[in-house]
Amino acid sequence: MEKGDIECVIGPNGAGKTTFFNLITGAIKPDSGTVYFDGDDITGQSINEIARRGMVRKYQTPSVYNEMSVRRNIRIAFGEDKPPNADERLTELLDLIGLTERVDETAGKLDHGTKQWLEIGMVLANDPQLILLDEPTAGMTTEETMKTADLITSINDAEGVSIIAIEHDIEFVRQLSSTVTVLHQGSVLAQGSVEDIESNEEVQNVYLGSG
Repeated sequence: MEKGDIECVIGPNGAGKTTFFNLITGAIKPDSGTVYFDGDDITGQSINEIARRGMVRKYQTPSVYNEMSVRRNIRIAFGEDKPPNADERLTELLDLIGLTERVDETAGKLDHGTKQWLEIGMVLANDPQLILLDEPTAGMTTEETMKTADLITSINDAEGVSIIAIEHDIEFVRQLSSTVTVLHQGSVLAQGSVEDIESNEEVQNVYLGSG
């Protein structure tokens, strides 16, 4: 993918979507082949080494500090090497994820969707080049799902960060207007626009249920 792009990865259960994320983030080592990030060979590097290069992964289940405030969660996410303009950056992130008015609330009291948005803000606090989102709308209402798509688009526009999302909700994928890759049995079955994917007979047969 090109820098600054949004890509979606879809496919039936067992297609290899999570394995793909595990391979490129260093969670598992490939038996063969090569992984490149920003032009560099990162094959076999550890999760921490790859994260320091700017590839940050958000898992399906939100992982926030429930007993701490929204503000404190993001401050912790800055880490030891927090930016010199940390207060200004905190304000920017809160505005971007729509939590400015809830900055002093305890994270544990937030609903599921809002926790997901908070964690996306925490990921951005790491100043990533590439964000990997594993089913970011799982468990969300339709309204929350559409708001999450808007948030991802806004982040892409405002931060210039590249984003890959694994997702099952085709309406969410359609709203992102991204390139879509369909995985099946560990291989790429098809790639293109949402319209290309939806009209592909092979994809209909193995994933969309039209065959």
